[in-house]
Amino acid sequence: MVAALVVLTGSAGSWAAAPEQFGEPLEPLFSENMELLAAAFPETNIPVPDENGLRHAFRHSDPFAWCGTCEFNIGIGGTYHAWHNTGGLVLPMTVTWDRSRYELGLFRFARDQISTDPESRGHQLANPYWGASLSRRWRMFEAGPVTAFLGFGVSLKTEADTLSATRWNFAEQLAVRVSPESLPAVLEFSVRHWSNGGVKSPNRGQDFAMLTVRFER
Repeated sequence: MVAALVVLTGSAGSWAAAPEQFGEPLEPLFSENMELLAAAFPETNIPVPDENGLRHAFRHSDPFAWCGTCEFNIGIGGTYHAWHNTGGLVLPMTVTWDRSRYELGLFRFARDQISTDPESRGHQLANPYWGASLSRRWRMFEAGPVTAFLGFGVSLKTEADTLSATRWNFAEQLAVRVSPESLPAVLEFSVRHWSNGGVKSPNRGQDFAMLTVRFER
């Protein structure tokens, strides 16, 4: 009887864990197994699910359910320093979730960044590189289609430069999101700053602004 229990529970667990591999014809067999277990061990009070319950469980076993609130955004931006354009091109891809409380971003800084500040004009600030950031965002206000966020987190660069002597940095952002009712898209403009907080010099900081878009279904 113990062996039967092991076999029945093992087969039932296999079918429940991966029903898509076997198809719906095995759902009655699963029910039969559960009924046999309930009959063999009435003292355990094993619940026997009905067919509708099984179908609901099988069809809603979505492996990506954890990302049901994810929002994917792409965009374009540019770099600056001390409010002077430095000529860098930024190609961002971001994912936000939990009502945009959290953000994971991947950024390609695709061009050399050159200083246009009158005091250091022509000085190269950074080569092209990849960057990533993970941030917690707080909703500052919401008025109709406009929402503002303040974010703080950490960032990682693939190389250090004169903007920051460290590859790991703090990341700050201020963003304004607009969701026009007339457009099937959500627009977000943000200004961002990455720096190491003075842990190591130089620490001018990577400043950039960008516009991202997300198309609604």
